[in-house]
Amino acid sequence: MIARREPYRNMYKHTFTPRIWVRTCIALMTIVVLLFVSCATSRQAKSATPDPPSMCQYFVALLYSGPSRDGDDAEVQQIQAAHRSRIKELIASGEMVVAGPFDGGELRGMFIYDVASMEQAQALADSDPAIQAGRLRAEIHTWWGSTSLREMKDTP
Repeated sequence: MIARREPYRNMYKHTFTPRIWVRTCIALMTIVVLLFVSCATSRQAKSATPDPPSMCQYFVALLYSGPSRDGDDAEVQQIQAAHRSRIKELIASGEMVVAGPFDGGELRGMFIYDVASMEQAQALADSDPAIQAGRLRAEIHTWWGSTSLREMKDTP
């Protein structure tokens, strides 16, 4: 005896239950929301370029502990005095906007240069006595900051 199969429509009658419809709708809505968010994020990334009237390019030197941190106190004091003197020179010339230390740790301080290129910023960092002595090492990054930093350095 041959078993009779149910007609096609009856064979899949339980495939689309209300529970499955709800899950399918939720999945489709999730996909639509994710696509919307990714499009919005992509637009934001394109608009993340700096606003030229209120921002300008600077170069930030993050100063880390260098390989030669040892030395007698007199030598360290002499290097530190030359380091501070160089900072004052660069601020007076307008090539440096801000400089300052951090509290302890591997990251020791930061310089913000207002120069035309990464190469100029690297050359200025390399001219620092503490970097030349190996007490510090510099990592240079491009940074977009407010034009008010330039205005601040122009005021006495």
